[in-house]
Amino acid sequence: MINLYKSIALQILVIEDNKDHAFLTLKMLEKSFPAARIEIAETAAQAFEKVAAMPLDIILSDYNLPDKDGLTIFKTLKERGCDTPFVIMTGAGDEKLAVEAMQAGVYNYLVKDEVYLTTLPRVVQDAMTKHADKKERERLQQEIREKNIALERANEELKKLDQLKSEFIASVSHEFRTPLNSIRESIALISDGAVKMGEKQGDRVFEIAKNNVNRLALLIDDLLDFSKLEAGRMRMDKQPHDLLSIIQEVADSMRGLAEKKGVQLVCQPDSGRPFIHADKSRLVQVLMNLVDNAIKFTPPGGSITLRMAVKDLQIKVAVEDTGVGIPSEHLVKIFDKFEQLRHHHPGTEIRGTGLGLAISKQIVELHGGRIWAESEVGKGSRFVFTLPAGSV
Repeated sequence: MINLYKSIALQILVIEDNKDHAFLTLKMLEKSFPAARIEIAETAAQAFEKVAAMPLDIILSDYNLPDKDGLTIFKTLKERGCDTPFVIMTGAGDEKLAVEAMQAGVYNYLVKDEVYLTTLPRVVQDAMTKHADKKERERLQQEIREKNIALERANEELKKLDQLKSEFIASVSHEFRTPLNSIRESIALISDGAVKMGEKQGDRVFEIAKNNVNRLALLIDDLLDFSKLEAGRMRMDKQPHDLLSIIQEVADSMRGLAEKKGVQLVCQPDSGRPFIHADKSRLVQVLMNLVDNAIKFTPPGGSITLRMAVKDLQIKVAVEDTGVGIPSEHLVKIFDKFEQLRHHHPGTEIRGTGLGLAISKQIVELHGGRIWAESEVGKGSRFVFTLPAGSV
């Protein structure tokens, strides 16, 4: 039989109170496993000390010992969490004892007959191999359990994502249907002659149709942008720009919408004028989305502040409002795809695809920055994103 463990530095403990048997066992093990370190214990107490003091690969124990029998030693070690292969050796064959030992988990039971020393190396090898097989089975079983748990979690996530997609599709269908109905009704009124262009009512109907066309265009742009980002096909046209000018441009273009709702919109940057390499149209898209959300969720009489600060070659831009705020448990999810801010404000009638923040997050990250939200219900929200100054 090939000795698979001959060159391995095994740690072997022999529990034997008979000095002659201990000596003969030691010599046979040294001959068969020359690289091994072999310790001798004459009592159970000594054995427990050695087990606690050193890692072991296998334990060979006589059955009859002064303080405890070999099977009791094994059971005690097992209760203490010791998983080392254990072989019992006895001077008298006892079939009942052998069965009890094997049922308890002992790896083998060896009778000290005239040839037991010659079979001892094979018994050690068999016990070591059996133990290695057991540990491998346990590892594979644990790996299977972990993968099953991971698969269950993935399935749950897929179910949630599928539900979110279903809700998203239903929501977008509604968002498309509403402006389409308004456009259809406006065209019908004009084509039927119920209202006439150039007159007050006709101009008002035409304005409604135009506004809803613009709304549809924005919805479609969101969907197209999101599709490009998901497929990794959106390219940034980065050019040198004055970020302060971009922020002020957005503030000026959104101020009328804010004032119409009775909300004050102010721009309060620091004294710096950082230049960045960025896609201006995409940064404007991010800022307008954040400001637009702030206007939607800030009641009349409130305020929105755009801030910008530069520190350590990093630019921080913040859009702060005094609006309704966002519950803390939803803050980590609002940038996820298919999440919509209105989900976190029941009863609030806010229109849109709900993709604005997910798109904004990816645009900021494509510029080498990051974006997050800070909020407290009833005390407003603060959306912040960073950009590296002079980034390429």
